[in-house]
Amino acid sequence: MQFYFYLAVIFSLVVAVFAIQNSQLIAIKLFFWQLPEFPLAVIILGAALAGAVAAFLFGLTNSLKSLKLRKELKEQVKSLEEELVKSKEAPKEVPHAEPKETEVGTNQPQQTNNA
Repeated sequence: MQFYFYLAVIFSLVVAVFAIQNSQLIAIKLFFWQLPEFPLAVIILGAALAGAVAAFLFGLTNSLKSLKLRKELKEQVKSLEEELVKSKEAPKEVPHAEPKETEVGTNQPQQTNNA
């Protein structure tokens, strides 16, 4: 986890240095929409911030799904453990089957009807 934190800090520093070195004013146009001129540093930092927020939201949804799955699996484990305890406590009833009697010497061929 610390590795990702340090990686994020290094990336943030690189973005900040890049933004400071590119401080000229630019206008942003998208189809019929146009922003007034802003420093390039503000645009770059805004884009980096938007990307960080998007990554956080995607990570958050993944974390919430994992949390929900973990909760469901814990409930399933608890249920199975209770079932196991009940099965160990219940007296085991083994049905006593009567052995089948076999007839010795009854190897008679089956009759076929050739009518």
